[in-house]
Amino acid sequence: MGGDGIRAVAGGFGVEDKGERTLQEEEIMAGGGRKAMIKKVAVAGAGVGVGIVGLNRLLQATPLHPQARVAVNLLVVAVALVSWWQTTITAASAKRDSDKSDGLREIWKPAVARVERKPVQLPFADHRFWNFIVFPKTYFLRKFASRDVVVFSVFVFMHTACLLAPFTFTWRALALCLGLHIITGMVGITFSFHRQLTHRSFSTPKWLEYLCAWIGCLALQGDPIEWCSAHRHHHVQCDTEEDPHSPFDGFFWSHMGWMWNERETGILQDTSNVPDLWRQPFYRFLRSTYPIHPTILAVALYLMGGLPFLIWGVAVRTVLLWHVTWLVNSASHVWGFQTWKTGDLSMNNWWVGLLAFGEGWHNNHHAFEDSARHGLEWWQIDVTWYLIRVLKLLGLADNVRLPSQKKMDKLRLAQ
Repeated sequence: MGGDGIRAVAGGFGVEDKGERTLQEEEIMAGGGRKAMIKKVAVAGAGVGVGIVGLNRLLQATPLHPQARVAVNLLVVAVALVSWWQTTITAASAKRDSDKSDGLREIWKPAVARVERKPVQLPFADHRFWNFIVFPKTYFLRKFASRDVVVFSVFVFMHTACLLAPFTFTWRALALCLGLHIITGMVGITFSFHRQLTHRSFSTPKWLEYLCAWIGCLALQGDPIEWCSAHRHHHVQCDTEEDPHSPFDGFFWSHMGWMWNERETGILQDTSNVPDLWRQPFYRFLRSTYPIHPTILAVALYLMGGLPFLIWGVAVRTVLLWHVTWLVNSASHVWGFQTWKTGDLSMNNWWVGLLAFGEGWHNNHHAFEDSARHGLEWWQIDVTWYLIRVLKLLGLADNVRLPSQKKMDKLRLAQ
């Protein structure tokens, strides 16, 4: 995003509007300021380190299996992460001043004036494909925020852990990886986070909605409030300067680089565009305790199958799903074909559709955002839609939304 505009930043780092603010004002809005937060996190980290050392010495005196010791340490780290996470989202979860909230909502409420453009498919020779972003020097020489470092560190750690995959391979571990990939990816992300919570394209009983949302937290893509808020911002500002992952800023920027630049994507921390989720205690609970849920899964997998289950069930599965999800933001805005007048570069991409459980029919989705079905043609495979249909037949899905024929005729491009 450009220098102007409103920015709400996670971790209590403040809210930046169109005007200039003094340092004192920034610290007031930040709930103590950056230094106070860094100090608090550092103290918490030191305390956790001392606690883990002491715990290890205590465990050495007890006849515990080595795997059990690792599991206990992971749980301690999870508790520490929850404490840190609650600190970073204090500003976002606090009750906002009504005037301030109204001002923030002005960013996402109005529809952006869109002009129909000819679809663009970037060739491999195009610099926008090969550059990490269009202006890599500006990107890498900037001052990285604390959140950027944390997100990038998690990214590097998970990818590095995948290097152990060939040395820990078992058929059971591979089956576990693929099974969890489908459960967390299709059920958790595409079915729950995307189609149900973000776009409200269907409804389910609350127990099923909450179960699927919890499964989505295991995908390590954020909590429902954060994920749905970011995606709603994307739809409002699609392929514009305000789009957090616009393909005009480079293929790899739209794929993953945008997540490591808090200054450019700080508006995503304004989660006032998901009041429907904020009103529900369950989603506030998931947000405040988010890190502990995937950690519990990691501990359980390690206890069941040791290092192979941990590497394949967590690292490989997470990285695989990350890139499949990100391909919808990158590849499906670069390669494919358009059927509908959407005023953006969203494309229908068959191979992303297969990999991403139907999400690759992206031009269909941008034309009819609240449609539960993305593969609108019989030959457009959309396994998430098949799941919704099965649940509807079982009486577990209701209010299923589909595009009207009138709207389809209006938006269809001339063939």
